[in-house]
Amino acid sequence: MDLTENFFSESDFITGNNIHKENRRYIRRTLDGFISPSGTLDGSKLQAYWFPSLEADVFISHSHADIKLAVALSGWLSGMGVSSFIDSIVWGYAADILKLIDNAYCLNEDKRSYDYDLRNLSTAHVHMMLSTGLAQMIDRTECIFFLNTPNSISSEAVISKTASPWLYHELAMTKLVEKRSPQQHRARLEKAFSSIKEEWAIEYAVDLDHFMKINEIDLLRWQIEYDADESNALDLLYAMLATKRR
Repeated sequence: MDLTENFFSESDFITGNNIHKENRRYIRRTLDGFISPSGTLDGSKLQAYWFPSLEADVFISHSHADIKLAVALSGWLSGMGVSSFIDSIVWGYAADILKLIDNAYCLNEDKRSYDYDLRNLSTAHVHMMLSTGLAQMIDRTECIFFLNTPNSISSEAVISKTASPWLYHELAMTKLVEKRSPQQHRARLEKAFSSIKEEWAIEYAVDLDHFMKINEIDLLRWQIEYDADESNALDLLYAMLATKRR
C-alpha cells in the first residue's frame, strides 16, 4: 500500500489515535501483575494480557517510523466500519516486558548490570511470544495492509529488503497462514463474539509478490463506492481489486 500522510484528514488522525490508545490500554494492563506472589513469572497470565483475543478486520503492518500513517489509516478505515489492528501495539511493549523480566531474573549481584546468558534467554522467550502473538493476529484478521514505504523496504536493491526482523516475520507469515474466504473469517469472528529500534546492519529479503498494490486513488475509489453502496466495505474492496487484477 503506497500512502502519504497528506491523503488523510485531521479527523482521521484523531479517530485513529483514539482507537490506538484504547487498544493500547486494553493490551497493556498492569505489567507488575505478571510476577506472581511467589516471585515466579506467570507465563499464562503474560500470554493472556499481552496477546488478548482482540478481534479486527484488518492487520496493519508498518515500520516504526510510519506509526502516524498507520494510525491515520486506522481512523480512515473506521469511517467505513472496518476495524483494524496496528502491529506496533504488540511489539511496542517488547522493551517494557524485557525490562520487567530482566530486573526480576537477570541482574548480577551488583544490581547494576545483567547476566549475559540469562539476558539472552529472556530475550529469546519474549521475542518468541511476540512473534507467536503477531502470527495469531495475522491468522485471525480477514485482510492485511502493509505500508510499503522507504522506512520499511529498501529501494536500493532489485530484491526488496527490510532491516526490521518484525516486518520480515510478518511478511513471511502472510504467505504461510491458511488462506480463508471472507465468509470463513466472519463466521469465526461471529463464533468468537458469541462465545525495537533496530540498529544492526542486518537485512532480510522479503517477497511482496502475493500482495495487491493499493494507492491513494484506489482508496478514494473504494470510499466513493462505499458511499454509494454501503455493503460490507471489505467485500467492495475485494471486488474492486479483482477488476483491477484483470
